[in-house]
Amino acid sequence: WYQRRVRVSSGINAEYGERLTERVAMIDEWLSGSGGFCVGSEVTYVDFLVYEFLDHLKRFIPEPFEGKANIEAFAARMGALKGIKEYQESDLYKAGQYINGPMAKWHGKE
Repeated sequence: WYQRRVRVSSGINAEYGERLTERVAMIDEWLSGSGGFCVGSEVTYVDFLVYEFLDHLKRFIPEPFEGKANIEAFAARMGALKGIKEYQESDLYKAGQYINGPMAKWHGKE
């Protein structure tokens, strides 16, 4: 529902998409000189916040992330961390459903 609405509507959503494209490019450039993670070569709690935030945005509006090699590399590094990788490969993980918790119904489905 949300993806379709953002893509077909105009006004504030179109402006948001344009600004998001600009910001994603800035984040991609910033990550190019960061040493692999947000504040250097070692993972910090900030990396987990940024990883989750970018993942949420990408799930709803993926176009600005296309061709952003530094963001993709950052996401791959974060996804390969011990604990995260095992969780994402487990039956407990359902891609995208962690955004709003188990009570949320996507696309009106029960």
